[in-house]
Amino acid sequence: MSSVVRTRKSVVSILLGVQLSPVAGPDLSEEAASFPNLGIARHEQSLYNFTMIFHVTMEQSDGWFVVECPALPGCVSQGRDEKEALENIKEAIVGWLWAEDQKAASKVADADRIVVAV
Repeated sequence: MSSVVRTRKSVVSILLGVQLSPVAGPDLSEEAASFPNLGIARHEQSLYNFTMIFHVTMEQSDGWFVVECPALPGCVSQGRDEKEALENIKEAIVGWLWAEDQKAASKVADADRIVVAV
């Protein structure tokens, strides 16, 4: 991201493009077609492709660019340059979200779990 403001501590918005695989489950195509105004997409459409925006902070320390996502406590990464640091924080954000979901899911009985894509 070449338009990063070069200050001691920069705040950067990053786009996090995530590709999720469709989850095995019932085909809801007919039900989705019954409610076109609710934004429910057919199973075969691109419901699983989306972009989330997170704000991160970036500062330079000892020759490294350190990036942190304040919205996700403890989600920190680094890189040798700005580009590498931003790529690494994207991976860290995905890992953080996955880990938090796994922790929460382990507390819910299998019969009560419902998986949704946002």
